[in-house]
Amino acid sequence: MKNLSEILVKVRRRLSLSPGVVSDEQGRSRDRGRRVAFAFFASLGARVVTVLTVFVAVPLMVNHLGEERYGVWLTLNSFLAYLAFADLGLGNGLLNAVSEAHAHDDRVLARRYISSAFFMLLGLAAAVGLLAALVFPWVPWSAVFATRSKLATSEAGPATLLFLVLFLVQVPLSIVQRVNLAYQEGYMNGMFQAAGSLLGLGGVFLSVTLGADLMWIVFALTGAPLLAMAANWLNLFLCSHRDISPVPRFVNFIAVKRLMRLGGLFFGLQIAVAFAFSSDYIVAAQILGPEAATQLGIPSQMFSLVLSILSMFFMPLWPAYAESIVRGDHTWIRIWLLRSIKIGLIFVGPVMVLMVLLGENLLRWWIGEEVHTSLALLSGLATWTFLATIGNAISMLLNAANVIRFQLVVSIAMAMTAITLKILLALRFGIEGIVWGTVLAYGLVSLGPALWYVRSVLPRRLEQSANRAIVDELL
Repeated sequence: MKNLSEILVKVRRRLSLSPGVVSDEQGRSRDRGRRVAFAFFASLGARVVTVLTVFVAVPLMVNHLGEERYGVWLTLNSFLAYLAFADLGLGNGLLNAVSEAHAHDDRVLARRYISSAFFMLLGLAAAVGLLAALVFPWVPWSAVFATRSKLATSEAGPATLLFLVLFLVQVPLSIVQRVNLAYQEGYMNGMFQAAGSLLGLGGVFLSVTLGADLMWIVFALTGAPLLAMAANWLNLFLCSHRDISPVPRFVNFIAVKRLMRLGGLFFGLQIAVAFAFSSDYIVAAQILGPEAATQLGIPSQMFSLVLSILSMFFMPLWPAYAESIVRGDHTWIRIWLLRSIKIGLIFVGPVMVLMVLLGENLLRWWIGEEVHTSLALLSGLATWTFLATIGNAISMLLNAANVIRFQLVVSIAMAMTAITLKILLALRFGIEGIVWGTVLAYGLVSLGPALWYVRSVLPRRLEQSANRAIVDELL
């Protein structure tokens, strides 16, 4: 363990420079750009490892568990998507707060935010766990999972309990990923995520070899990433940044208040965005039938993969922008905002052309003849991906500048507009109308105002923030 920690410290030192080492704006600009690149390639590598492990693990699990028990696992695994909402937006609020403290080289302030966020999330997880303990015995898990066999029915409840425990433990530990991002060391997250995926694959292989039940599969695929996250935690708070580790005496009322305010805004924004985009399949199923949701969902997954790759590049820019705002390095912000949009579009443009031209053949090769598509549907998804690339690049800057209320108002208006247009256009044009309803609502109600804000309002706001120490006034 000691040798491993020494290796990780050496890697961290080689890949990043401390603020004290680089004091001039030009040096900080080069350092920020380098760390953004490191974080992207580490995240991309972790995603490749995850995809490969899933590719190997799925046939092992299906053959070992059977269709019914594997369906129980898929249902459980779908709840992981709610982890982004489980912290009530506190993780994103912590990212901004610690990024600002880091820009001021204020380790004490960072520790107050980290300690406050950790113990708030620990209390939240404990409260949810207590509520779950009271409700759990009364839930008919066989009905929830629609199990029929005696084996699947007997395993559903215990597997769910184990999954819930691991999920709740992960909630407070997850702040380590936000702190790494805030210190622009997101590449550490990628390294540990890749290790967790490989460990999970090893656990699945061992469980299948030994003929273990569903609980051990759940522990392998959910517990292994949790162990990797715990190792990430120990490396950050016990090795490289011990002076910002969370302790109760650093919990601060003003820090709690600010985190709750920022977290509440981010939580509302997450809900509005999810409501706007997840409604596609609901509208398709309710108006056109359940088959329409499948016909829309499968092609959408291909285009979502492109955006997920881009998000690995955009995400490290968020804390880098936050630091630049506090330090007043506005030139770097302008350069990298334009650069991120250009890089995104250069990547997306040719890929979208190929996916529109070859999309039907790709779907036939991937799924078979069960899914049918059209040029209008593929063109709509390509247009949406193109617009979302620009929007995601801009949102990283708006998030870093704490422009959350504006985004929340715009997202609520966009969600209401999108749902209305989806319904109207679905009745008129079918599945294609749902996609183009999203495109019109996002382009007119969300992306347009965001471009206006960044061009006309944000520069004045950044100049004002450069003339005052925001964090010092708060604490």
